[in-house]
Amino acid sequence: RRKPVKTLIVMGSGGHTGEMVRLLSALDFRHFSPRLYLVARTDDMSAKRVQQLESSHVSTADSFQTVAISRSREVHQSWISTVLSFLISILDSLRILFSYQPDLILCNGPGTCVPPCVIALLLRV
Repeated sequence: RRKPVKTLIVMGSGGHTGEMVRLLSALDFRHFSPRLYLVARTDDMSAKRVQQLESSHVSTADSFQTVAISRSREVHQSWISTVLSFLISILDSLRILFSYQPDLILCNGPGTCVPPCVIALLLRV
């Protein structure tokens, strides 16, 4: 592909964030631009890690954005209330994916990525 790939990156939390940062550190950001990072609203650490990662790539630092979405399930959240939080996360993901329309989605399996991946499948992204 000759032009940059519009990329959506779903950041998990904890160890998932570390894994994603390692993966992204090996990428040439010039080929994956613009980048939209999805982080859970309650995950301050992942948002900070995104800022650190992007600041280390000075030449592309202006071609990314971070957006917070509702987490589909918090740690120790009851399963009954998870249904509502999952639906809210689905709606957040629908709005973002419909407007951003990425060429590529990078995620590594945390619960945060389930709603965006479901919407991407439905929208055939």
